Amino acid sequence: MSYVKYTQADQQFLAEVTAYINRYVSKQVITLGMIGDSLQMSHDAIRHKIKDLTGLSGSEYILKVRLHHSLHQMLHEHCNVSEAAGDNGFKDVSCFRSCFKDEYGITPAEYLKKQHDRDTTNIKKTIRMMKQRLIAMLLSLQGRSCVPAFLRSCVSCVLRINKGDSRFYCVNPPSGIVRRSRVKSCRRSSCRT
Repeated sequence: MSYVKYTQADQQFLAEVTAYINRYVSKQVITLGMIGDSLQMSHDAIRHKIKDLTGLSGSEYILKVRLHHSLHQMLHEHCNVSEAAGDNGFKDVSCFRSCFKDEYGITPAEYLKKQHDRDTTNIKKTIRMMKQRLIAMLLSLQGRSCVPAFLRSCVSCVLRINKGDSRFYCVNPPSGIVRRSRVKSCRRSSCRT
């Protein structure tokens, strides 16, 4: 597989073409002639340059930019499939689904579901890691004279500290961590709430 190294002028050209398409993405018809007029180039010059740089025809490149823009809308602006299709110049949703499946290999709904599942998994992993770090941090405070006030007053913490008997209780401990541990009482009035 060979990679094309773009010159700065080529990158600027593609950026201008892409910016034009994104600016008028909601129009059903975007032609190379329209792009050429804005860049002061002929239809043939635009067509040849896009083909040389991307390996795609002008209409394929426009479609690719539309699909990328619609995917961005669905993922980041939380548009549904029909809104993304309409906002990106597709005449109907079935045409959009067909083009999307040809480009990405799955339908838009399947893509969004996979992305949602991936995001949910990442969030769960992050929460699990944060719980373990918080547990380790609180266990390291056992030998200290006081537990910081922000930890005692935190309602949503993984660990709940029972102020009456100076113990903290792990809501969902990872394996190997004791369910209850003793924390030395602090005698300073600034630590008591």
